[in-house]
Amino acid sequence: MTDSNIVLTVSGLTKAIKFQLEKQFSFVAVQGEVSNFKRQVSNHLYFTLKDSQAQIQCVMFSSDARLLKTLPKAGDQVEIKGEVNVYPPRGNYQIIVRTLKQAGLGQLLLMLEQRKKKYLQMGWFDTCLKKSIPKNPKTIGVVSSPTGSVISDILQILKRRAHSFHLILNPVKVQGEGAAQEVSAAIKAFNDHKLVDVIIVARGGGSMEDLWSFNETSVIESIHQSEIPVVCAIGHETDTTLADLVADLRAPTPSAAAELVVEETQKKLDFLKTVQERLIRTQLQFLSRQKERFTTLLKHPFLESPERLFRVFDQRIDEMKLKLDQSFFDTLHRFQTELHKKKLKLQTLNPQMQIQEGLGRLSAWRSKISLLTLMLLRKQINKLYHIQERMDAEQIALLQNKKFNFNNVLTHLRAIHPKKLLEKGYSILFDENQKSVIVSTQDISLKQNIKLLLKDGFIKACVHEIESGESCKT
Repeated sequence: MTDSNIVLTVSGLTKAIKFQLEKQFSFVAVQGEVSNFKRQVSNHLYFTLKDSQAQIQCVMFSSDARLLKTLPKAGDQVEIKGEVNVYPPRGNYQIIVRTLKQAGLGQLLLMLEQRKKKYLQMGWFDTCLKKSIPKNPKTIGVVSSPTGSVISDILQILKRRAHSFHLILNPVKVQGEGAAQEVSAAIKAFNDHKLVDVIIVARGGGSMEDLWSFNETSVIESIHQSEIPVVCAIGHETDTTLADLVADLRAPTPSAAAELVVEETQKKLDFLKTVQERLIRTQLQFLSRQKERFTTLLKHPFLESPERLFRVFDQRIDEMKLKLDQSFFDTLHRFQTELHKKKLKLQTLNPQMQIQEGLGRLSAWRSKISLLTLMLLRKQINKLYHIQERMDAEQIALLQNKKFNFNNVLTHLRAIHPKKLLEKGYSILFDENQKSVIVSTQDISLKQNIKLLLKDGFIKACVHEIESGESCKT
């Protein structure tokens, strides 16, 4: 404690705080979230370590920072060790970081093992529960990010190995907040609407944190409950998630997943091609042997002398040759016909032909809709035209009625106008000074100057006598 009467300088107080603080907290180990991370040209690292209620500035000098395998980034949960330090020029305290390591990875591993043990005990990894992949899938569903190399690799493999296929991509986030919910919803959507024959769930490589969405309970349950077979290809070959273990088939990479899905189709095409080549080769070899045999027989001395016998065998050889040729061409034609039928069948499944047919039907519907719209529009215009005519007639009738009433009122007003009374011999009496109308004998006095309004002018007069109903004033 310092004496309250002692006045300290700012630097003196700061030095006292620095001494006490650094002495008490010479070593600390703190865990928190990194924010405001900056790396200076000097390779010194500056960042803020925070939690939900507080934050503290940290600095890690280059001599310690060069020992880090990876630099931290904003949002990382880290555990640091160092000492508390007061920086006098700014008057704030900070932590001088000596060591830094990522926090939370051990918790993820523990959680992963716990979930793996749980699902293993439930039997979700058993091979007897896994559904077989369809041999000739017509529609393939992919749950992955719409950007990046994963979807392009899958498309490249499918185009190279499959002659006809229909792919539906359900785009989702493959890492970060909300990724697990999107992946789970995409798998459920494919099942709810029965859109595809097989589902490929794929994403590229990454750290355990990047792949953690595929260890979430919602994703595992949606794959296990899927009625459609699911092929998982998460990360690289060395990466294994719970989604890979519960899936019906695990592929080491997204490209391998595409190859596995169309493997049976490619095998059939390769088999047909091999059979065709083998048949052609067998027929040619058989024909060659027969030709050699016939050539040998023709050179036999016995056959050279008896002309008739020679002719018989010669004719028989020709017939056999024709039969062999015919048999060869019939067999070849049969296989070519089968191959052509399969090609036509594959072509009918081509999405482009289906799209062209759909566009034709869409064009026909557009024409019908345009014609129907035009007819409805014309009907509405006629209806509006009749309404307009009726409104015009009503307006004209209303105006005529108003005009008639106006003329009647005008005529009545003209009839009761005071000047009309003056034309009949009446007059109006005015006070000369006040210019007001006199309507009673009570409002007039003797010797008062008055004015009388006639139809063609005024007359001035003086009152000499007032006569009322009761008496007379003189």
